[in-house]
Amino acid sequence: MTSRLRRLHAYSTALLAAAALAVLVGGGCTQRHTRPTDAPTEPGPILARLAERAAAVRSLSGMLSLEVWRGDERVRLRQLLLVVRPDKVRVDTLSPFDQPLAMMASDGQTLTIYSLENKRYEQGPATTVNLSRLLRLPLSGDELTAVLAGGVPIPAGITPTLSWDAETGTHVLEFVDGRRRQRVSLEPVAWRLVELRAWDGDAPRYVARFGDFDGEGLTAVPRRMRFEVPAESLRVDARFEDFTLNVAPPADAFTIPPPRGISVDPL
Repeated sequence: MTSRLRRLHAYSTALLAAAALAVLVGGGCTQRHTRPTDAPTEPGPILARLAERAAAVRSLSGMLSLEVWRGDERVRLRQLLLVVRPDKVRVDTLSPFDQPLAMMASDGQTLTIYSLENKRYEQGPATTVNLSRLLRLPLSGDELTAVLAGGVPIPAGITPTLSWDAETGTHVLEFVDGRRRQRVSLEPVAWRLVELRAWDGDAPRYVARFGDFDGEGLTAVPRRMRFEVPAESLRVDARFEDFTLNVAPPADAFTIPPPRGISVDPL
């Protein structure tokens, strides 16, 4: 190899090494988001905005398409949903062929579940444990209605801390109540809910993520939601096929009378 060729070879090798190093260094970098200069530094303004949003969306009815994963097993369902804040819920579960499978109704105090497949009628208090029997999500009535309507469940009597997450570019409200902790991630300008995480001590209760918002301002609703419950190896992907806000529900929407000849089992 001539001296000129050797110099060219050495130069090319150096360029390739430099390019490889740039790829490795660049690939390991995480984009950092700068906090907006006009962003609040105290939680008060954001909490006020979330309260306005809760007042603007008092109820929601719609059709949900769901994929429920438990480990490697998947079930596809559709649900007719009606929620009225603060804690009223009605869910009618349909098969992929739109055949009714089960109905659940809670007026905030009493919960009723009627399985048409098993001809079983159950009734009891509207606790978090009982609500999770059909929906499989560890959410209380007020948490469930807030989240399904695209809002944020705000623990009563707790002042959160406010921080900025530079990796995700979101405002973060963190509520701590004894062993329970809730982390709320919000968009920087519209302050729409992006992610919700909850822990009981060191154990994660659930993670919920939201996207594909439909609507503007205070009445924007996420069409897509993902819920994960690590302790149950559970993932629920939900998508609104359609929805209507602030409907006036029928007076009996949140009660299910026991069918004739069916016994009432306690929850």
